[in-house]
Amino acid sequence: SNLNIKQMQQRCPGVKIHSKSELKDYKLVYRYSSSGAYATIIRSAGSYVPVVLYKISEKHEHILDQYEGCPVYYEKKEIFVKLGNNQVVEGITYIMPDSAELGKPKTEYLEKIKEGYKYHNLNINVFLASIEENLREIENDYLKYIKTVKQESREFVLGMMKKAWWYIEPFKFVKN
Repeated sequence: SNLNIKQMQQRCPGVKIHSKSELKDYKLVYRYSSSGAYATIIRSAGSYVPVVLYKISEKHEHILDQYEGCPVYYEKKEIFVKLGNNQVVEGITYIMPDSAELGKPKTEYLEKIKEGYKYHNLNINVFLASIEENLREIENDYLKYIKTVKQESREFVLGMMKKAWWYIEPFKFVKN
């Protein structure tokens, strides 16, 4: 996660923190890419995501593009963020495409995000709520899957019973 200052400084040596703020009408979610599930943001009226804005060079931006797998796994988006002094600044963020599927991130990855929230003194409850919602979404997906499999199994058994009835029925009514 780019919130993790140690990780960000390793990726982009010399990077400086510009400011912290909130990105309104977005929420933090976790979606799957080729190597696992990672954080991204999606539009969500009334929600917000704490953000850290860094001063980056073109070289840093190029490094981040590569690291984020842009444009294959993440798309780079321009955003406008309102700071505490009502100044609006332009920035970039990386967002997975809408087609990215729900995913469960590894605990080690979540730990890096948590470290970023703590280091920057961001509202940890936003992070925790994102994990709880992700687990509910995963649970709902599994429950839908189980329901589908049960329905398919029920239909299969009924189909087999109908076929069996055809084979049994002629012998059932035979009298001597």
